[in-house]
Amino acid sequence: MKYTSTKTALFCRKEFLRIAAQSHEIHENELQGYLAVNPFTKPIHRDYFEIDMNGEIYLMPRSSFQRKGHVFYPINYTIHSKIWRFGKKIDCLNLAVNRSTTDSRRKIALIDVEKLADLRDLFIKYGAIPILMDGTLLGWYRECSIIPHTKDVDIAIFEEDFPFILGETLPSLNLTWLYRDAILGRPNDNYILKLKIYGQTSFIVDTYAMYLDEKENVSFTTAFDSADFAKLKTTYPRLDTLCAVDLLNHIFHAPCNTIDYLLVEFGSNWTDDRPSNKYHWRNAPLNTKTYGYFNKSEKSEIMRIFNEYPRQRKYKRNKPVTEVKFKFPG
Repeated sequence: MKYTSTKTALFCRKEFLRIAAQSHEIHENELQGYLAVNPFTKPIHRDYFEIDMNGEIYLMPRSSFQRKGHVFYPINYTIHSKIWRFGKKIDCLNLAVNRSTTDSRRKIALIDVEKLADLRDLFIKYGAIPILMDGTLLGWYRECSIIPHTKDVDIAIFEEDFPFILGETLPSLNLTWLYRDAILGRPNDNYILKLKIYGQTSFIVDTYAMYLDEKENVSFTTAFDSADFAKLKTTYPRLDTLCAVDLLNHIFHAPCNTIDYLLVEFGSNWTDDRPSNKYHWRNAPLNTKTYGYFNKSEKSEIMRIFNEYPRQRKYKRNKPVTEVKFKFPG
């Protein structure tokens, strides 16, 4: 006996794992061990599967699957169940933003979101899910894009999943597009992993650990200002769960109650554009406070600056880039 369908289908195993199968003819023996069958689609030019769960849309990255016959199996079963739990899709607003011609010139090429998705996949291999935060979260929610005048990307990872080892082992991966810019602080002591992506443009990805303060019922990240060795703490509403978002045809994750995070950081005027050259990363956020200082004698330990970049060509300061069209395999 075989089951026929004009749609693709997503299968749910007893172990709470989602396994995608794509075929017009799926044999009965391929369905053994599965509890539920839910329709899913493969949106053209998107890097994810889209699953309809009783009217709610869930997203799963295609890169998290490997194919065997008609069935796509999770590559990493542990992280796969977590991605599914955080898979409910939420939408951005796509608001029109009033900004000057100068501030409309892009510092990060939109095509380079592909490289950011490659970094997402690398983190997933380490068992971590990157979360859009700060200005990157604002750009996605407000404009469904990256803020044109921003020069970097901000992400966080739950502290219990943070791959601190990546800061030490990245050079051994021999990636031609991703390098270390700096490691600030220490693991669990105001740690920031600053990575640099080289694509059409080059830009920094600031990666923070997201902690949970059970007593205060809030979440927070920490940072370090090398100018005066200040320890900084940025506090957010408690973050227990995530939702899936589409950033320029790529799946990423963000706080489900996005607006609450933007209000505590940017205030009620978060819809207004603030040029990056007038926005100080330490003083401008409403939720960032200084709570101590490193001793300057610790400088060599807490400020590790790297001079890593692609050897085949020199990268100069980014010039403004124009909008580009890009596609993904169907």
